Amino acid sequence: MVNALIHNKSNLLPLCLVAACFGPYISFNLGLRMEHIIIYSLFLLALMKLSLKRKLSILSFKPLFYILSLLIIITAWTLMITFIGERRYETFSKVISHFEDYLQPIAIIVIIGSFIKCRSEEEALSIFKKTCNVLIVFLALNTLVVILSLFIDTSTILDFFTAPPREEGYTVAQASRIMGRYTGIFNQPAESGSSYSMALLLWVYLIQKKQNISINRILTFFLLVLGGVTSVSKVFIFGGIPLAIFYLFWIKKVKAIFINKKFCFVMLFIILFIILFIIEAWEKGLSFLLLKFTNFNIENLSGKRFGVQDGEGLSHFFKWVWNEAPLQGFGFAAQTILDSGYLTFFLQGGLIALLLILFVKASIGWTGLKELKKKNREGKLIYIFFLFISMGSVGVPMFTINRFSTMFWVILTLLYLIIYSRRQSIIAHNKAPLKMTLN
Repeated sequence: MVNALIHNKSNLLPLCLVAACFGPYISFNLGLRMEHIIIYSLFLLALMKLSLKRKLSILSFKPLFYILSLLIIITAWTLMITFIGERRYETFSKVISHFEDYLQPIAIIVIIGSFIKCRSEEEALSIFKKTCNVLIVFLALNTLVVILSLFIDTSTILDFFTAPPREEGYTVAQASRIMGRYTGIFNQPAESGSSYSMALLLWVYLIQKKQNISINRILTFFLLVLGGVTSVSKVFIFGGIPLAIFYLFWIKKVKAIFINKKFCFVMLFIILFIILFIIEAWEKGLSFLLLKFTNFNIENLSGKRFGVQDGEGLSHFFKWVWNEAPLQGFGFAAQTILDSGYLTFFLQGGLIALLLILFVKASIGWTGLKELKKKNREGKLIYIFFLFISMGSVGVPMFTINRFSTMFWVILTLLYLIIYSRRQSIIAHNKAPLKMTLN
């Protein structure tokens, strides 16, 4: 009974990790958030537990073990480059911050691999679905905060959740709100857009076997879309929404949703609400959003990451690394603002780190394809995630960006847990007749 109680409490850890992503800052000077305290406390306990037991369970599952090993090698390599040769980093505290970005995915995989034990595929699926629902609910609540922010000043509360001001005197979140881009508890639109995109894809996954979609599920759909759109995040508008639509067509759910009477009724209600209340309050943000479509060029669409004059944008940094340290890069915190996942690894760890992280992404895509061949639902979702992180990493450091990266690695590791549990069930089933024969 005691073991069962411990087992059930351990299986709540993924839900707690996702909920922690929405926590406030504990120390602005250290850049310390609630999720850091929870993750690294659990990480130390997980390492202690692993050192005392022989069997690694899901951590011995080859696809996940391969990803974990590559992440460890990338982190160790970049850390070594940081302190060998000429000093490139700005401050030691910045090195710690960037190092932590790399360490966090490793910690999450180890935590889940160490503490979460599933007795069956159904149990793994149950944990995954509960975690998805927690993520969706928290983001829906964040959208309600965003709507409230349109009408009253919520900065007194939200400032506890966003990073301290830059030299200009504004936080990134405050600067975004001035432009009409509302992110709620997220520090920047890219974080918000990435998180809402993932939640939207998970929403599609959760409804694919539903004959009837509940009113609550429909409402959360609109809140996810509204929350993503009001951030005016390009990741969401040009990534999350198109991929969610593609996913709906892929699972053949488009007709089932859009001819649903409840869906149409709620959609009509939401549209009237937006017309009557939201549009006028969100006039500046709407203008900013429409500008993305009326001024259609690479510079505007990429937020001046691409298509700008030489000496600016991401191409400048790529050339800098290529000319001076193409193989090894400059180490952690040589450049503190990195608006690209590919640039992040290339600048800090050179071609070696970049190629290794490409192998990580390729591994995720390969796992998705293998599960697709077996006609498992998780295969489609993993492959959709592969497409999302591959495209999104052009303009966003998807694997390391605040808050989203924690959500992503929890969800991805749980997907691998489902696959692992399914395979273990098949192995156990195949061995059962042999045992009966021997008896």
